[in-house]
Amino acid sequence: MTPKRIAAARRRRADGGFVIAMFALTLTGLLVFAGFSVDVGAWYARASQIQRGADAAALAGVVWMPNFPKAEEVALAAAAQNGFVHDDDGPIKVVVTPVASRPERLRVTITDERVDQYFSSLVMEPSSITRRSVAQYVLPVPLGSPRNFLGTGSLATGYNENLWLAVSAWCTNKYDGERYQARFGGLGTSYSPSDCVQNPGPADPDLNNEYDEEGYEFYIDAPVDRTYDMDIILFDARYHTGGIGDSVLSSGDQSYKFSLYSADDTPLDDSDNPLLCERVFTKDTPFEFNYLGRSEWNHVCEATHFSRITPAEPSGRYVLRVQNTANERFAAGSNLFSIVARPTSGFGPNQLCDGRSAPLCPRVYGKDSLPVFAKQSSATANFYLSEVDPVHAGKTMRITLFDPGEGGSSIKVRRPSGTDSWEDATFSWTSDHPSYPSDSNTTVLDVSSSRFNGRTITIDIDLEGYSPPADNEWWQISYNFGSGSVTDRSTWSVNIIGDPVHLVE
Repeated sequence: MTPKRIAAARRRRADGGFVIAMFALTLTGLLVFAGFSVDVGAWYARASQIQRGADAAALAGVVWMPNFPKAEEVALAAAAQNGFVHDDDGPIKVVVTPVASRPERLRVTITDERVDQYFSSLVMEPSSITRRSVAQYVLPVPLGSPRNFLGTGSLATGYNENLWLAVSAWCTNKYDGERYQARFGGLGTSYSPSDCVQNPGPADPDLNNEYDEEGYEFYIDAPVDRTYDMDIILFDARYHTGGIGDSVLSSGDQSYKFSLYSADDTPLDDSDNPLLCERVFTKDTPFEFNYLGRSEWNHVCEATHFSRITPAEPSGRYVLRVQNTANERFAAGSNLFSIVARPTSGFGPNQLCDGRSAPLCPRVYGKDSLPVFAKQSSATANFYLSEVDPVHAGKTMRITLFDPGEGGSSIKVRRPSGTDSWEDATFSWTSDHPSYPSDSNTTVLDVSSSRFNGRTITIDIDLEGYSPPADNEWWQISYNFGSGSVTDRSTWSVNIIGDPVHLVE
């Protein structure tokens, strides 16, 4: 073998060793990257699992706010059910905290301080993953009033509402405008009080299939940090001929029960609120005191100390339920009354106030539906409809009007544009009237010729970009009767379409 060939052979043996060494190094790197990719995939899966656990815990606990100890207990239990049990000495940490200045929110943070590592542990320290979730509940929108009174007509000088609360007697025709306590009138205006029967069967053709024996509920909001006593009082709560606005369509006695429930720590569930008192008002119930220039006032509770809410009593939403008494025959008509949450001091001679300008002012407003008798001496009138928080931006506001505008010309909905100003809102609507089924992209609802007598109108308003003034989140409903004066017996409701309990972070 020549020297040249010997040298070439040596070079080939040397190259072979280099290739083997490089292959070994490359393979090691490939194995590390392959192992690391397995770990990264596992971490992503674990992060998703932790996020789901935090979401579930926040949603479960927030419904108990502002009772934070209970909310924390429920959130920790929900996290445990999802596999995350807090351990001070272990790798799993579950931390539940309130959100500052937002009592309707709850934050849950879950951390796994030692996530599983399959290959990456060869080249890096143990890893941790943290995920957070914030849940919020949204209560029903307040209806009818930003103040500490509701349904006072023209009694409250300087605050004229021109609106009465109005609940029908049991034998009344639903098509007179009150939707849920009028027991009859299922087929329309052919019904009369003489058709009223006791204990009607389900096949009775004149039944109102929307009748709700629970009646109507109103909220009385007692602010945190209040220092005054607060009396819950009623104007003309009894139904009787000669009442300030009672419409007695036929003879017959009708009693009404008013039930007051305390605030509690489950604002999304009113069924467990403690009962403070029940009082039945008959046509002969005596009036008790003078207020706002009238003598027809009563405390909501017969034992007046139950009608007084002291600073030591819970803050939050007290519930007042109003219902007629079933099977009281031949009493047909409408009982007009008012509710006032009257502080004993701090708000002027009559203790009337507006929650928009006075943060410690108690408030009275409708809960789900508002039975009203709107009355204004002029041909046009604006009434407070509902308070819509900017948290609802991007959702749909749904207004339901039963038997609206009879005898009138048109109805508008007005959105807040300033501290004390409003502008016409654009909306779409549908109805159950075959001749007037719907319209869209309009600012006016034509109610002429009593076309919606006994009918239900559903109005939808897009809240995309909704940003009301900080000191005025109240919407209004505007009536135009063309001539004469506004008078309308109707039932209003407002809802925000969407889940009342949801995640915000």
